[in-house]
Amino acid sequence: MSTAPDDGVRTPALTERETDVLRLVAKGLSARQIAERLVISHRTVESHVQSTLRKLQLHNRVELARYAIEHGLDGEAAD
Repeated sequence: MSTAPDDGVRTPALTERETDVLRLVAKGLSARQIAERLVISHRTVESHVQSTLRKLQLHNRVELARYAIEHGLDGEAAD
């Protein structure tokens, strides 16, 4: 995963599953839709979302989606 432009800030490492969830959040899917697609529970999806928000120091899903788009994570994920 590429980092943001050289702003001196290091991008926190996300797990592969957190990145999968992040890509789908950026596409506008709900927790239940993401859960169906990844074959996990919607509570697990919410756990990944909360963990990602914490790691990236963001406050909500809108900020999370914006982050994903700005970092090129809104494209097709490998299935």
